[in-house]
Amino acid sequence: HEVNIKILFAPLLADGVVTRARRNELLKQCESTVCDMVLANNRAQSRMASFDVRRSRKDVYRYSRALHYLVRDVPFNPDVFGLPSEDELASRARKGGGLYKCDASALGAYAKMLAYRQLLAGDPLPGAIVSRMLREYFPAAILEEVGDAVDGHLLKREIATTMVVNRIIENAGASFFAEVIAGTRRSTTEIAWAYLHASDASGAGGIQRELYALEDKHRQDVVYEAMETIATSLEEATFYLLDHGTPASYEASIIDRAREVFERVDAILPPRHAATLARRSGQLEARGIPDALARRIARLDLLTSVLESIRMADETGRHPSEIMRLHVKIADQMHIHAMQEALSRMVFDSPWEGLAAAALGRQLTFHLHKMVRAVDGDDVAGMIRRLRLQDVRRHGERSLESGVTISGLVMFDHHLRRLLPAMPGGYRGYTDTIA
Repeated sequence: HEVNIKILFAPLLADGVVTRARRNELLKQCESTVCDMVLANNRAQSRMASFDVRRSRKDVYRYSRALHYLVRDVPFNPDVFGLPSEDELASRARKGGGLYKCDASALGAYAKMLAYRQLLAGDPLPGAIVSRMLREYFPAAILEEVGDAVDGHLLKREIATTMVVNRIIENAGASFFAEVIAGTRRSTTEIAWAYLHASDASGAGGIQRELYALEDKHRQDVVYEAMETIATSLEEATFYLLDHGTPASYEASIIDRAREVFERVDAILPPRHAATLARRSGQLEARGIPDALARRIARLDLLTSVLESIRMADETGRHPSEIMRLHVKIADQMHIHAMQEALSRMVFDSPWEGLAAAALGRQLTFHLHKMVRAVDGDDVAGMIRRLRLQDVRRHGERSLESGVTISGLVMFDHHLRRLLPAMPGGYRGYTDTIA
């Protein structure tokens, strides 16, 4: 930080805008703030490793895929760090284990290193992101002194890129970029843009700051559980945004509209679904998360639906609230959300089952969006009859009763693709209606 602050002041000193004495005074003034920033970075790194250890016990193969990706693309020799092979990870998984913290720390370091390198080598991040990251990097007293001169920092792209990489990987985990690249084949720059867009639209950054401020020995487990809820919602929203083409700009208006919808979610949802949301937030509150924060975390499950409701409102002229209600109603009647929740609880026995399950879950969301578009007014029952979806609905009900399987979902998806109309314009990466 000190070096970058001095680089910031160098042209100002040369032009006589700031004196050396004033610069040194500011450096002294910001000493404790910079120390706090460094300590916060250290805590974030440790939190990320612990989060990945916990998450790996549910899906160790997610981290096997990430390790393979990093070893290939960094590259590096995993034996130097004693990192586990795929067979070793499988053996640990059978005993209920996963990564060790030293494994997770090494993965996190290499994930950051590779993402940083790829972001610098790729297309520049949008200017709005770079500007914001610069202002988050420097202490407030420095920014107040230099004003817009911060945008001329010689290392502004490198600083902003470091901030973006840390922001994403420390909250989403070391496997995030590997998983999204495997599922979309999009660039690291596009993925980073989509993640930050989703984070801003949901207010996730503020939620995470409040959550991490609660960390103590009594609440650490629920903090990690809430982290996973946030990470899963943002990852799904990242996939959603990437499926709508190449991010060309940072659309502040959409972010503002999404936040407005989130603020009104309790009033928008039908009473039964609002009660379900309240029950989820109540469970977090009972374990030490304040009520207001618990409700904001629980609402994140609806992030992709909120983003789609805004997009569909612009295309159809319907109000986002109306579309949100249809989403929830159809997902309930066609058992979409119940099957997606069953997918999230699956234990996987091979390296690619997790990716396949995630892809199927997103395909179900794609079908849900098509069904919403097919509804006349609010006549969901009429849409189901008109598209002959009664048997598919019964198929979903039987799957839930007997136990959801990937093969059963493949057939559920197959029937929907045959019966549903094509999506106007389609979605990148999703299979549309077949003949």
